[in-house]
Amino acid sequence: MHRTGIGNHIAIMAVGGSTDAGKEYLQKLLDKANDHSQSGTSEDVYYLYRNKPNSYFQDINNNYNGIMKKRLKDSGGDPRCPINSRLGGLFFGVTLHGGVIPDKSPFGNTRVKVPLSEVFHGTSNLYFADFFCKPSRNRIHYVTLVLTKADSEADMFCRENLIKLNVMNNLYLRKQSLGYSTLKRSKVFVDVFYTEDIDISNRILSSTGIYGRGQSVGGIPKAGGCGICNVGVQPSRRYVHHVEYDDLFDYDDRFDDDVRFDDDDLFGYTNNPFEDYYDDMGIGYDFDDYY
Repeated sequence: MHRTGIGNHIAIMAVGGSTDAGKEYLQKLLDKANDHSQSGTSEDVYYLYRNKPNSYFQDINNNYNGIMKKRLKDSGGDPRCPINSRLGGLFFGVTLHGGVIPDKSPFGNTRVKVPLSEVFHGTSNLYFADFFCKPSRNRIHYVTLVLTKADSEADMFCRENLIKLNVMNNLYLRKQSLGYSTLKRSKVFVDVFYTEDIDISNRILSSTGIYGRGQSVGGIPKAGGCGICNVGVQPSRRYVHHVEYDDLFDYDDRFDDDVRFDDDDLFGYTNNPFEDYYDDMGIGYDFDDYY
């Protein structure tokens, strides 16, 4: 094995590994994502958003001059995802709920928003990195995109290892003549892994509601038996029925105290219909039981 610096981190890569074979697999994974997402529509979007506990942002402002520094991607998702434990960045959400940014998050009570125009422009490249679901009842699927600064070290890594997307013509996040649009598809959420540090010293931090403990979890592998997001596994009629039936369980369940990795593959996309259902029925329910 040998070590190569990617961003401010050390990437460990096996000697003799085939990049071509890895990209062939990733293309099949993208084909899976496209097949599952193509029935969706699109909606206009203007911001990326990131939730963390308030103490996270206080630490950045007090000890890092307001610079939110990229962190190493964890090992969650597809085990063959090329960026796992190899690339530094910051996760942001872009998926909307009811046409707006969700008002709750499982990842913290404080949110920073970054205009897409600041980070996704003429000198940016966009790559597909992963498509997965977690082993839980909700079967929400996640698409991971990587947004880079053209010709940066991270961009060169992504160019070699990921699938580059047409920034004007893809299902997940694209430029338009007067803005941007993102995927709108039930139970599919888009994560954006941005590979540069971001100055938050002059940005507005807003308070939001939280689900559960309001902290994140990382390193959870994808559900191996899911035919929707596993290469070489076909969706079964029974499984697809389960996905459609399970609309009540549309919440994200990843929480943890591990701060070694930037593990927020989602930043509060869901405005929990499961919780709303129990409220409507007048049934008390403690969602912390799940975390």
